[in-house]
Amino acid sequence: MITQMLMGDSSTKIWNVQFKGTHGARGIFYSRNTVVPISEGIVLSTGSVVDIEGPNKGSGYTGSNLSKGDQDLHYLAQFKTYDATWISFEFEATENLIRFNYIFGSEEYPEYVGSTFNDVFGFFLTDLETGEVKNLAVIPNTTKPITVNNINHKTHSNFFIPN
Repeated sequence: MITQMLMGDSSTKIWNVQFKGTHGARGIFYSRNTVVPISEGIVLSTGSVVDIEGPNKGSGYTGSNLSKGDQDLHYLAQFKTYDATWISFEFEATENLIRFNYIFGSEEYPEYVGSTFNDVFGFFLTDLETGEVKNLAVIPNTTKPITVNNINHKTHSNFFIPN
């Protein structure tokens, strides 16, 4: 699943795949006739992936996995996080370039923009030789992480797709 859906290249060697989160917080999506510009992929949620399909059930709808947050995400969001879900894996690139396509979505839009309910997405790359960690999920041409408060109908709205 990681090789085909996330990497999109079966020649990339992947090992040591780990998942943290509840079973219902992960899945696969297929996007047909939607505003989502990626046709298929892996979905990770702080709630249940069953609720992602939509339509939005209204203001204030939420879900919880009753699980802990993540220290790296606390730092990015600048608030304590909850219900962290992540996939970790090691890989060896066969080319000099790696590329990951992702979409960030949140039930926190638009009513919680500017609040402490600040959903966040991180994509951390660790150089195993140097130990250097870099978050690849940033707003283009900035160092700002992907969060509800950083991308919305008011801030960096060119990256925001209301749906």
